[in-house]
Amino acid sequence: MFPRQFARRSFRQAAALGLASVCAMSGHASTPQERGEWMAAMGESGLRAFYSSGSDFGEIVNRAVSYQTAQRLYQGAQGRPGAPDADDMRSRSNTWVTQNDSLIPIFDNVARPVFGRVLVRVAGRDEPGRVQSRSDRLDLGIVYAPTAQSFVSIGMGAEETTADILYADGRSRGQSFGPRFDAGMSFGPVWSAGIRYDHLKYQGGSEVNVNTPAGRLNIARDNEYTRQYL
Repeated sequence: MFPRQFARRSFRQAAALGLASVCAMSGHASTPQERGEWMAAMGESGLRAFYSSGSDFGEIVNRAVSYQTAQRLYQGAQGRPGAPDADDMRSRSNTWVTQNDSLIPIFDNVARPVFGRVLVRVAGRDEPGRVQSRSDRLDLGIVYAPTAQSFVSIGMGAEETTADILYADGRSRGQSFGPRFDAGMSFGPVWSAGIRYDHLKYQGGSEVNVNTPAGRLNIARDNEYTRQYL
């Protein structure tokens, strides 16, 4: 329990410090020029792409489903005439991703730029005749730019993960939710440094239907995973 309590305490402290810093800086308001300079520095240094990614937990879950599917198909073929060797097993997947990451200026009365952040990511994975899966993510947060070359961001991430296991008439459904913290600094057009921490907890369920000599057997179970990403 200690690592979870430490992570939650650290996140609360970072959130309180960030909001206190924003609220304390009144008077001179940030200008569109300052926001533009910050955005240019983030894009040039690569930090814009860094915090636009979602480190999706649902995709990891669906990859695990894919690997389990390949293993079960291989094991099920063993002992039959013409059973393939492990080196002969092949798997092909078609994937697609659509993403939008928006920064909306807020708190116009503070000295440094502050943005509301919205990330929407929709991803699909299809292995013909085996698995069809989706992993959709939504991130909401606040991005604060203390200087023209740095940022600090706090927020929450949520994911919806689904998979249809075609070969066994099965399905998997689950949701992930948890806090996220990002920070970065640019040292010029070439060098930059960034850090991300998120703590997502996945809860869901899965079931498959298997034909046995005694008839059709339904196997169902609840799933729970916790992932800390740093």
